[in-house]
Amino acid sequence: MNNRFRNDGTRYQATVPDTLDLAERAALAIRGLGGIMDPAMGYMPFWSIQYATRTPYMYHYGSASITCDPKTGQSWPLLRLMSGSRDFEEVETLNRAGMSARVEEGLYWDRYDPARPWRSIYGDSESRYGKGRNEDFCVVGAAGIMARAAITWWEQTRDPRFERLAAELVAGMRRVAILKDDYAYYPEKGGWGEPCTYPRSGWLNTDEPQGATDGAEGDIACYQANQMYAAAEWYAITGDREALDLATRLARFCMKPKLWGGVPDPDREHAKAQELPGHVAAGLPDPACTAGAELGHWFSHFHARAITLRGLLEYGRATGDERTLEFVQRAYEFTLSQGIARMGWINCYPAATDTCEGCALGDQVALGIRLSDAGLGDYWDNVDAVVRNQLVEDQWTRADLLEKVAAASPEGDSRTKFLPGQAYWDNVISRSLGVFAGVSKPDCIPAAAYDWTGTGGFDSVEKDGLQFNNNRWAGEKGSMFVRFGPPTVTWWTTHSGNRRDFPVSAPNVAVGSNWGHVTRGSPFPMKLSEIEAFNASWSVTLPPKKDGQMFRVYYQLYFSDGPKGKYNKGDFAPTLYAVNCSPNFWAKDAGTHDIAGKKWKICDSATSSGMGRYMVPLLVPFLEPDRNGVIRIEDLDLKALIDWHVAKGYYSPDSHCMVVQAAWEIWVLGEDLKTNDTVFVIKKKGQPAVTIPAWSTLVKK
Repeated sequence: MNNRFRNDGTRYQATVPDTLDLAERAALAIRGLGGIMDPAMGYMPFWSIQYATRTPYMYHYGSASITCDPKTGQSWPLLRLMSGSRDFEEVETLNRAGMSARVEEGLYWDRYDPARPWRSIYGDSESRYGKGRNEDFCVVGAAGIMARAAITWWEQTRDPRFERLAAELVAGMRRVAILKDDYAYYPEKGGWGEPCTYPRSGWLNTDEPQGATDGAEGDIACYQANQMYAAAEWYAITGDREALDLATRLARFCMKPKLWGGVPDPDREHAKAQELPGHVAAGLPDPACTAGAELGHWFSHFHARAITLRGLLEYGRATGDERTLEFVQRAYEFTLSQGIARMGWINCYPAATDTCEGCALGDQVALGIRLSDAGLGDYWDNVDAVVRNQLVEDQWTRADLLEKVAAASPEGDSRTKFLPGQAYWDNVISRSLGVFAGVSKPDCIPAAAYDWTGTGGFDSVEKDGLQFNNNRWAGEKGSMFVRFGPPTVTWWTTHSGNRRDFPVSAPNVAVGSNWGHVTRGSPFPMKLSEIEAFNASWSVTLPPKKDGQMFRVYYQLYFSDGPKGKYNKGDFAPTLYAVNCSPNFWAKDAGTHDIAGKKWKICDSATSSGMGRYMVPLLVPFLEPDRNGVIRIEDLDLKALIDWHVAKGYYSPDSHCMVVQAAWEIWVLGEDLKTNDTVFVIKKKGQPAVTIPAWSTLVKK
């Protein structure tokens, strides 16, 4: 079977202009495809790669490995047609054999496999569809991709096995479709993991999807579209009437007005209220005099929209349906207005991440070429703009630059957060050269893992009521890396800081009036006597233990004599964990006391740099790290701690609590510290309680 795919052609040397060589880029892409295959998992690819970490890694992302595998099946032969490359031919054969073996009874199965316990999860799917079962399932959209791959293989080889494979898949996809009136669909909540998943035991739910952004992907039409594309393509080749019926019914569903139109809602709170994925915006109605649903307008997740448009275009070309062709043409031209068309950049996630997805670059090229081939316009200049600009810039071609990114990034927790067999760390940069970036902005490829990085001594940023502060003051090198929630992830890495006489930094996450900046939604400042409830939860990953370390994990609260005053009435620092610090924190031991069900050793430092009484309650014993180095506290009663100190006369009930910080204080450390999640639940007397941030995973529902 392998020999049938060889594109030997004629090879010769020639002098050509020194310009973009797409054949060379295609050959490099083949090397990238070959490098990301995982022999331990039957030569399926790693679909996620992280470069912005000290040791880059590749990993299998939930059910996506099986779902997206047929994309490589279609890519191998097309890239070889472009380049003539014969690299990784054996790997391609093994990859293709693995995919083909998953087809049974007309569907492309993700079979139950104890070696892949992550297979039933996709994004936030468990909160939407429940936990997966130890059962085979078919993401029906993946069956459509597999059918397209089989058709490509048959077109290149005329191997009857691929003809039978394509016919079997088209028939299977029609068999499990939900037929209603003159259209058909695949139900979003039919199974688990990805939307439109068909369990071996049959659909769990057959309800019709109701909105454009339904599902864990934040788009539902795309989970109908590859089936439509494959069925239309198969009808055009064979005249199969059952394939035509399936493609027609799916096209009618995918063009329903409820799935199109609208504009992105910039208020992210609305997206959260609708429980949309983080990369998806909520929608607002069309502007006056605009019939967006008639024109193929979209407001979020363009790659998913483009999958649907490509399926509709294939259906329109196969049947000559003028309305469908017009719809796709108008949608394509609208899309050109949603970014910077002259450089091929489209804002795929407006009002959300505002990035261009790498997959969408292929979509733009395919739509432009197919529309031109269909005689609907001359879009070759648009195709050229994408290819010569954004597409080639998104391809990873230089190992030296990726190595610089890795060297400037924290190590991260990849060695502990993955399940056995899920990730790979060896020679990732060299193995993956030739693949393409997942997302891009007009001027950069984002670091992917982080939304904000603070490198200056007092850099800060606010998000969702939390202020992230780099906060280093003694000249050591240290940066904060933040990924906004849910859940929040903050890293802080320092490379020096060797003063045992004085802490050199205190990076923190703050709520309240933090040195003059009042965070959004904060109830602070408030008098200590006005606090009705004040609870805190926090999860931290500690660095590996090494000799000479000296740091602590603690809360810091500052008190003032007035709501707008300086921090002059108290510095309060309940400490949860410390390494090599003084047993009394250089203060008077005021005894160990039971406070709200926990033991605290109270350390009285009397004054703190003009900030009033400095009290350091030490948790007895300190929190104990689990096997992954994580310490965690839930519902710590800070009000009870404050009230105890007020009752003992250390603080005045009339003083104002200005701010609370979840902080690390560092004397000596050469490693990373990580906050996995943190939350404060605060209630002022006579007012409703507030939870900051509202989406924290530590909040008990």
